[in-house]
Amino acid sequence: VVAAPVQPATATAPTTAPAEQARPTVTSAAPAPATSTAGLAPLVLRASAESWIEVVDARGQVQYSRLMRAGEVADLQVQTPVKLRVGNVSGTQLSLRGEPVDLQARSRDNVARLELP
Repeated sequence: VVAAPVQPATATAPTTAPAEQARPTVTSAAPAPATSTAGLAPLVLRASAESWIEVVDARGQVQYSRLMRAGEVADLQVQTPVKLRVGNVSGTQLSLRGEPVDLQARSRDNVARLELP
């Protein structure tokens, strides 16, 4: 009597390999959050004297509106173009995307009304 050959129990090994290959596809969605901050620009306001500031973003939303005290710094992320009103230009420094903005050149009676791209 000849016995039939016994098949080795290795048929389960290939099923683990496809499961491991499926894992990298989950990480492919990771770059999406990076686009959520697209179009935002850093805006830094520094008050060396009491100054009233209003910042309105491209959507028309007021992002910042307050009386800043001497020594205060406001770090904002704004959607450009951005509209600003600055009371007491001589007591306020402003930079957009790290570049200083000349408020004196855009002011009248120590008040600046400007739109920055």
